[in-house]
Amino acid sequence: MEVLMSSKIVDIGEICLPHTRLRPINDDKVNSIAESMKQFGQLYPIIIDDTYTLIAGLHRYKACLKNDNRNILCKIVKCTPEEAVIIEIDENLKRSDLTQDEKDSMMALRVKTLAKSKQLKEAKTPRVAFGEAVKETSRDTGETKRAIQKSLQIDKIPEDVKQQPFYRDLNKNEKLQLASNLVKEEKKSRVDETQTDDYIQRAINKTLTAKYENKKSITITLTGILAESVQDMAHRRRVEPELIVKELLNRALKGVNA
Repeated sequence: MEVLMSSKIVDIGEICLPHTRLRPINDDKVNSIAESMKQFGQLYPIIIDDTYTLIAGLHRYKACLKNDNRNILCKIVKCTPEEAVIIEIDENLKRSDLTQDEKDSMMALRVKTLAKSKQLKEAKTPRVAFGEAVKETSRDTGETKRAIQKSLQIDKIPEDVKQQPFYRDLNKNEKLQLASNLVKEEKKSRVDETQTDDYIQRAINKTLTAKYENKKSITITLTGILAESVQDMAHRRRVEPELIVKELLNRALKGVNA
């Protein structure tokens, strides 16, 4: 990427919008930026390429339109299509309103796009390009290589699986387990022709079974710890355990009703 001009005022009518964006427009964010611009002006430039096509800063662009600002502050760069995607991703990764799934998806796309760029521009093999892309993404984003590898694993989960209700209740480790189960079950389907059922559903069932068994195990452990605590308190105070249980329940109810 080559920076042609770090700061230039451009007529907003000269700027072209790309056909696709990584994230949809957020009207509330546009309104918030527009109000800020009325008070303080445009603090940060949008990024456009040498054909004046927008790369990053769509919300700032929309905010300027909303305020009828004809002049917009721009940073102009000359870059490849892959570099443009990386610039947009890096702008999105700075945002605080990204969900963890969105962040994982952005991180994975950054690695894959950078690896593709290295193959095209530097004639690197796919394996070398991918390894370097992970390393450079770690350096540029501040994420550890291990965290990036996890994002890449979770990103492999099919989108239709992510849209299912159960998925929202999974924590990150459970999503990683689901990704691992999907790979294992798909391999089983290819090797064992008797496995005629849906390998995706098998992977989901396996993940959910482990999740609920883990919850059950934690509940049993906590119940045991609580029982031991009640017995200990009853012994020290020389009262029946039932009195300790009633006292704890009364305290809990007072806390709820407070």
